[in-house]
Amino acid sequence: MAMYEKHYLTMIIRVDTDGNIKPVAIEWEDGRKFSVDKVLSIINAPPVHVGAITTQKYDVIVEGRHKILYRERTSGRWFVERQIDF
Repeated sequence: MAMYEKHYLTMIIRVDTDGNIKPVAIEWEDGRKFSVDKVLSIINAPPVHVGAITTQKYDVIVEGRHKILYRERTSGRWFVERQIDF
């Protein structure tokens, strides 16, 4: 059975005049940046693998690849679910 952990991200976001948040890019811990090409959907949903906390789930395209980003509603922190290697 696969195990997962939260991997917190530094995000570059845009907030419009209505307060809507749109991710623009992900900055990895080694300094690499990955552009968010498109936001496909934003829904309130818990993470699939790491527990039932209150999050907004962003279904996005990052440099041509489908990814799921999560934003914790209480703290505002962003993360992805990362599989742990044993």
